[in-house]
Amino acid sequence: MLSTKTESVATNVKPWKEKLEDVMPAADIKDWNTLCKQIQLGLEMHSKKMALSQINKLMIIVNFTTLCIKGKSCTAASLEIAAQ
Repeated sequence: MLSTKTESVATNVKPWKEKLEDVMPAADIKDWNTLCKQIQLGLEMHSKKMALSQINKLMIIVNFTTLCIKGKSCTAASLEIAAQ
């Protein structure tokens, strides 16, 4: 049996989904084409102000989305990018 202290703690705890929503607001999920276009536009507009490491990270994501658009699975796209 649970003690009264444990029971009161259990009833005061928010369900994990509610806690997660508090920490991470709902994401606006986009398709690969939209994501790729947004990143490329962002690179065009802000690349002069970005560090090379940030540009490289975004280019990896662009390459990943391009491979996914072409029909590769996420795992296959990841392996192909890692091999580069």
